[in-house]
Amino acid sequence: MFVVSNLRRLILPFVLVTFCFTLVTLSQDPGGGEAMAALSKDRTKQASKPPTTNKDLSIAEYEQFLVEHPRDYVALNNLGIMYVQNERVAEGIELIKKAADAHPEVWNFQLNASIAYVGIRQLDDALTYALRAEKADPNQLTVREELCGIYLAKQMPETLKCFEDLVSDRRADPLDFLGYGEALMITKDFKTAEGVLSRVIDGLPNNALAHNDLGIVAYHQKKYGDAVNALREAVRLDPDNAQFRFNLGMAEVAARNRAGAISEYNMLKASDPGMAERLYKAMFAGKIVYAGN
Repeated sequence: MFVVSNLRRLILPFVLVTFCFTLVTLSQDPGGGEAMAALSKDRTKQASKPPTTNKDLSIAEYEQFLVEHPRDYVALNNLGIMYVQNERVAEGIELIKKAADAHPEVWNFQLNASIAYVGIRQLDDALTYALRAEKADPNQLTVREELCGIYLAKQMPETLKCFEDLVSDRRADPLDFLGYGEALMITKDFKTAEGVLSRVIDGLPNNALAHNDLGIVAYHQKKYGDAVNALREAVRLDPDNAQFRFNLGMAEVAARNRAGAISEYNMLKASDPGMAERLYKAMFAGKIVYAGN
């Protein structure tokens, strides 16, 4: 029943670069790429919110602009984002990657490439660009969150240290601490994870994943009653999540509440027959069956 999220925030929002084409267009800049890079580094450090300057440009307007200015990497980045958001994923990733590869010093481009690859679950490529983003600007909190999330999804040895550093930053938010709790779960430090996750729930009482994780931590400490309570809350908050419901069923089995386990089994039969079968085996074979086995 040891289950953590695939990615802490699933997918971070893309960073749409906000400055005007007339300021950064390579084709209009006699200095070429070097001049553009210097300007971009200065301005993109502030590009952490959706744009105010270019957000109303349509896909067609971006496409027309790039016909005239094919080496404008800001436009390539922004159009690539719009393609991805409009389900033209392969085309979008190609454009974002082109911008990122051309200007490895611009953290926005690298982060967007990483986010795009996370979206299609190509985590090795996502990690490559997240590391490039960190190299371009190691102080960007969103970059560090992306990197830690990928480490967590891949359950890499760097995960715990990454989150320890992240939550030591005064800018860290409760979701960063949720990731830290899951990193502690990976290392089986369940007691410390319990304290961290309890504080996360204090700040995010309606976060179903935090309750699920707290239930798992309690389960591994053989606090089965606490596990049931936490997992019931996770299921209440996200009743369509089959994994949460499976975990609750397993906790009910451990707490010797056969009726509760059967109730979750009946719900799972319709939503996820595979997990229902695992829960059935645990209920009637008298042994714990771990999700994924």
